Amino acid sequence: MADAERNRQLVEKWADIFKILGDPTRLKLLNAIHFAGDMELTVTELAELAEVRVPTASAALRAMEKTGVVRSARSGRYIRYAIASENVHQVMHWIGLTHSEAVIPRSVAADNADTKLTETSPAGTAAQAGAE
Repeated sequence: MADAERNRQLVEKWADIFKILGDPTRLKLLNAIHFAGDMELTVTELAELAEVRVPTASAALRAMEKTGVVRSARSGRYIRYAIASENVHQVMHWIGLTHSEAVIPRSVAADNADTKLTETSPAGTAAQAGAE
């Protein structure tokens, strides 16, 4: 019976995660976090990358944090987000998303100058996160 209870709990947990993954806005935000690799981004940076409004991104990130999909950490006056679940990270790869395709806007790259970013456009308008 312990296995049946464990399975029930796993089904409930993954149902919540799949609800997150099934929402286009949340998936865009997860995609942006995933593409950033080891770089943790602020809600403003994530909203820019996902092409959503900051309040929309903020609400979506709160919901994702509540389910354990993302984690947040305070860095000075900013809160930075990263994927919290290795299982969700693997799902991002299973659906075909990679770190090497991440295009980070120049404004985000400038704010994170200590990260592993390389310029990708001749005009220097975008930077790309390094491959795994």
